[in-house]
Amino acid sequence: GRSTLWAEHQARSERLSRRVTELEWLRDVGQQVNRATTCESLLDTAHAGIRAGLGYDRVGIWLSDATGTRVEELRGTDAAGLMAGHGAVLSLVGQPALDAVPGLLDLVHGRRDSYVLRPSERTPWTTSLLPGAPVEKLVVALRSSEAVTGFIVVDNVVSRRPITADQAGVLL
Repeated sequence: GRSTLWAEHQARSERLSRRVTELEWLRDVGQQVNRATTCESLLDTAHAGIRAGLGYDRVGIWLSDATGTRVEELRGTDAAGLMAGHGAVLSLVGQPALDAVPGLLDLVHGRRDSYVLRPSERTPWTTSLLPGAPVEKLVVALRSSEAVTGFIVVDNVVSRRPITADQAGVLL
């Protein structure tokens, strides 16, 4: 009876509070990104905002080249939590390792917006997204109109907090 209603009220209140916090974060980071005057400052702002504001252990920002056939990590976080864009380059075409993960392939080709990459789907290609221990990674497509122009990849390699598909919303 009454305790069940109270528990439901508390759960709704917590969800609403989390959502308000996410929206405030989105507003603040959006304002900072809009004030960025160079691509470098935009990437730094987005990287720091995602990592600090959303609490992921690691964040990688990958952008595609002009042909849309390769992506390069322009900002990343190493296993110690320090910013370190290691400049890895991955091909988006003709990769058997990419074809082995249908959900990620759908993301690359614009048929989905996000994908939770499981440790069991580890390939040389997917390992490059955020190298290190095999943990779940959330991969979110960056878009310009309908074209995929890159990815944001996050994981919790240190804390081992679970990654879920519903966390993609605020990154999108």
